[in-house]
Amino acid sequence: MVLRLPPYHCELNTIELVWAQAKGYVARNNKTFKMAEVKKLFEEGLQHITPEKWSSCVSHIIKEEDKMYGLDHMIDNVSDKFVINVTESDNDDFSSDDE
Repeated sequence: MVLRLPPYHCELNTIELVWAQAKGYVARNNKTFKMAEVKKLFEEGLQHITPEKWSSCVSHIIKEEDKMYGLDHMIDNVSDKFVINVTESDNDDFSSDDE
């Protein structure tokens, strides 16, 4: 199975949200700034990612997707009304100062 994620929309990637939570845990609790401590804190941070937190991240992503779908339909409705007719004609609707 291949999971394809949008390359420029990290807000639609659950893993990015979980990763941010783990990094936030490290940032809040890092007092020594030593690599061994950071590694330990990161592992602790991952342990704090419960199934409930993961589910919350998924729900958040679904809400973001729904919001984007709504905006997409709105943009489609507006752009469908915007039409530019391009035809060749001897009659120009504008005049040039050079003429």
